[in-house]
Formats: sequence, C-alpha cells, structure tokens
Amino acid sequence: MVKISVKSQDTTACMRHSLYLASMLRFLLYFFLIYLAYQFIFRFLIPVFKTTQQVRKDVHAMNNRMNEFAKTQRETASAKSKSPDKSPKEPIGDYIDFEDIK
Repeated sequence: MVKISVKSQDTTACMRHSLYLASMLRFLLYFFLIYLAYQFIFRFLIPVFKTTQQVRKDVHAMNNRMNEFAKTQRETASAKSKSPDKSPKEPIGDYIDFEDIK
C-alpha cells in the first residue's frame, strides 16, 4: 500500500484551490476587459461615427445651398449688367416751367 502523508494532501488541496482562484481571476479579468471594450464601442465609437456622418451631411447640404445662392446671385448680376442702360428719361407729357411771383 502507498501511504500518502497528510502534508502532501494539504499541498495538493492548496494547489487546487490556487488554480481555482487563478482561473476565477482570469475569468473576471477577461469579463472586465470585454465589458470595457463594449462600453468603449457603444458609448464612444458609435456615437462619434454617427455624429461625424451627420456633420458631413449637414456641411454638404450647406455647401449645396451656398452654391445655389451664389448661382442665383450671379444670374441676377448678369441679368442686370446685360440690361441696356437707358438713355436719359424723356419727359412724359408737357413740362411747364413755373415762375415765382413776387
């Protein structure tokens, strides 16, 4: 028969206990890291990405509006410059020169 001493049984139990704690700590560490990654992605990266897209869309729309406004300004300016300059206005009807009476 093989005799196992009490001391070797205690060390074996202690080793099992420490392995259990190490694996539990490793699990908790992985869980915590996954939780941090999840929070970082869904609370920071996705909102920043959505905001960036919205700002780009708004800037593009504003640029289009500015181009349309500039186009209408150019059209009205060219229409005004193309209109013939009128010669001095001809009097309509008769002009009566009133004299002051003293």
